[in-house]
Amino acid sequence: MGRHWLTKYLALAKAHQNIPGFGDNGISDRLGGSLAQEVATMYVRINEAQATGNLDRIRDLVSRDLFLKLRAQAEQRRIGGWNKIVWQLENEEELHDPKAKNVKLVEARMLKLSKDSPFDWLQLTYCIRSKQRFAAYKTQQHGKKLELVAGNPDEVIDVEDYWMVERKTRAPVEKQRVPVEGSRWRLVKRQTRPKPL
Repeated sequence: MGRHWLTKYLALAKAHQNIPGFGDNGISDRLGGSLAQEVATMYVRINEAQATGNLDRIRDLVSRDLFLKLRAQAEQRRIGGWNKIVWQLENEEELHDPKAKNVKLVEARMLKLSKDSPFDWLQLTYCIRSKQRFAAYKTQQHGKKLELVAGNPDEVIDVEDYWMVERKTRAPVEKQRVPVEGSRWRLVKRQTRPKPL
């Protein structure tokens, strides 16, 4: 438990040292509160894009590997005849409210891919608790009527997601934080777990 906390603390301290603007506006609980709001926005945009199939809208919000996975999943749904997907977030206001604590930082780590490289990768994992509706439909054969094949549009589900976002950073030069051109927060990994009843 202590080692996990220390790893998170050191990663955030280095992020403050490396990333211009990181933590300058105040961080709730000193653990990335302002960034949590950005993660909440990413959460809504990425889920909406996946539901509509318009993945090009989120190409800059996810890693290349994850984008390819999302595109493959969209193709599988198309082959399976899923003509329409309805995804609705029931607690979006709470998701963006820091006091509700529905987006919580649970892990942080800093990775260096090469010992001689001036660059580090900061990875933050957030637990996101939400209330959602999900339903998938396909068109019945020889007709235009939609048939429900997955989910239930009338059921609100409590969902607990774990999303890992990362950002490329650079070590300070003469104690000055140096921005990395094109660097942004991107989703690299996610895991969804329906909350137990």
